[in-house]
Amino acid sequence: MPATAPFWNDDPESWDTVIVSGVRLPGLARIEGLELASKWDVKEAPGTDGATETYQGYTPASFQIVLRIWDRAQWVEWLALAPRFRPRPGRSSPDPVDVVHPDLAIWGISRAIIRKLKPKKIDDFYDVAFDMLEFFPQPKKTAASTSSATKSFWNALDGSKPAAGSGGTRRDGSPAALPTKPSSKLARP
Repeated sequence: MPATAPFWNDDPESWDTVIVSGVRLPGLARIEGLELASKWDVKEAPGTDGATETYQGYTPASFQIVLRIWDRAQWVEWLALAPRFRPRPGRSSPDPVDVVHPDLAIWGISRAIIRKLKPKKIDDFYDVAFDMLEFFPQPKKTAASTSSATKSFWNALDGSKPAAGSGGTRRDGSPAALPTKPSSKLARP
């Protein structure tokens, strides 16, 4: 799963750049607060030490993209990009976005949902924090697989045979020996 990411001193620009939906964000962008977690059910028994921990599955990672803008060219570029990151009101949910940064690539994170945007003007800087959640949809449940052929057996009492293709074979796939039909007359000693 981990991808190769350049060492930050070998390629500092890649660590200062985030690409969202195929667009390089202007200014300086970094990843902060990356949290990689899993779900655990912890059961503690009263009056005893310890607990039983049961793994409950994968939890999508949360993180922030923090963008810092400080000059006019970056500002103009941001003004053109900003509307695409805030969905318009409506019933449909926004689509996940592709996200590229070495810190995310290490952990195999490449798609995320923009949960919140937090713009803030501080002195000579304009910062925007993107609250992100890794896009990791729950796998679709499939119907319990059932065998298309039900296993049936010869009925030694009435002599009925299984339907074609419904069993009657050995483990190696060869046909099973068929029992003989019992006589309708009971033999007396």
